[in-house]
Amino acid sequence: MPWKTMNNWMFDGQRNSPVPDILLQPKCPVTNYSLLVMFMKHGELTHYLNKYMNNVGIFSIPLEDMLLFIKKCVFRYRLTKAHMNYARRKVSDKLYDILREKYPTLKPTDLNLLRDMINESPERSDIYHALGLEIPKIKKSKKKKIKKISQTVYINNNFNYVEV
Repeated sequence: MPWKTMNNWMFDGQRNSPVPDILLQPKCPVTNYSLLVMFMKHGELTHYLNKYMNNVGIFSIPLEDMLLFIKKCVFRYRLTKAHMNYARRKVSDKLYDILREKYPTLKPTDLNLLRDMINESPERSDIYHALGLEIPKIKKSKKKKIKKISQTVYINNNFNYVEV
């Protein structure tokens, strides 16, 4: 319910609407970090947030101020609900684990986005092959069955000999 309330409040079209009380309660799951992660699809805003807000100081900002700031960003960059990033919780699979090993500095949400981008790309099979996830299938050649024949028939068919 808090996420739906936040989305409705953020995109209601009014610049000065007050923050709903449900978002300011201590048990609310909306945090400063989750607010930053939600707008990763919009490139220009993401660069701005990473430059000025992606550090430890983000946790010292009160949640109400952060919500108001994000709402102003929504108006400034003309964002819609389609620009929101609905990142899933950590879903572990082989691709995620390999990307985690190759890029240890990326955050889990960034890895989830990278994994989704790889799965949607047209070069998916090439990337999977390069990471060793898909091994090309080699067709097994079938051996022809050899008929068992007697030695005399084999010698008569394959060798020339003269009877004395």
